[in-house]
Amino acid sequence: MPISNANAAKINKMNRASKNVNLGTVVQSLQTDSTPKTTVGATGKLVVSASNSNASVVTIVTTLGAVVGYVLNINQSGSLILHAYVVNTNGSLVLYGDTTASYAMKTNDIINWLVW
Repeated sequence: MPISNANAAKINKMNRASKNVNLGTVVQSLQTDSTPKTTVGATGKLVVSASNSNASVVTIVTTLGAVVGYVLNINQSGSLILHAYVVNTNGSLVLYGDTTASYAMKTNDIINWLVW
C-alpha cells in the first residue's frame, strides 16, 4: 500500500531532528521504484584457522555473484588491524596476511566482513 502525501509529510516532520532527512519522501520513492531488487549484501564472521595463518591467506566466499564493495574489520588479540591486502574476485574476497600490507595473519584472528 503506497504511503500518502499526508503521511509522508508527518514522517518528514517527525524526522527533522535527524539532519533534515525527508524519510517519508524516501520511503514513498522506494515504494514507487520499479527497478527490480537483487541481493544487496551479505555479512559474516570468520575465525582464522592454523592452516590459514600458515598459508597467510583466507578466502571469504560470499553469497553474492559479484562483490562491488566490501568492509573488513580484523581483530587480532583485541587490536584492530587497519591494513590488509584484499583481492576481490568472482564473489569472493581473498585476504593475504603479509608484511607488505602490515598484517601478519595469526590463528584466531577474527574477521568480520560486509559485502555488497
